[in-house]
This record gives sequence, C-alpha cells and structure tokens, in this order.
Amino acid sequence: MRRGNGYQLTAEEARKPYVEVSGRKGFGVKADDLLDKLEAATLAEVQERHAEMKAEEQELTGQAIAVGRCGFFC
Repeated sequence: MRRGNGYQLTAEEARKPYVEVSGRKGFGVKADDLLDKLEAATLAEVQERHAEMKAEEQELTGQAIAVGRCGFFC
C-alpha cells in the first residue's frame, strides 16, 4: 500500500493509525505536508464544534491549534 509520496507500507504498518519515521532510514515527513494536514483536520473540527464562529475566526483558531500540534510532532 502506498501513502503520500510513495513509501511502500507493509501490511502491518497499513493497519496502524500511524507510521514511524526514521531520518537515518530515509523515511520522513515534510513539515509543510504535515502542517497542511493538521490545518485541514483542525479546521474541520473547529467548524464542527464552533459553527457559531465567523469563518475567519474558525480559520485562525484552526491554524493556531495546528501549529501547536505540529510542535508536538516535530
């Protein structure tokens, strides 16, 4: 199974909710790609939980959460 930019996942890895990365082995994640995915996920969550917010405020909140989560992962 291939995800993203072509790393071949084993069947065991495909069943996991995450994939371990290793710079030494050449398996990594681009920070831009990670941040894009985090922003999309957090925006969707903010929109669901806070529909009363203006769209601009939802986007800013989603971005702030995504940056914080990225700091956790990086």
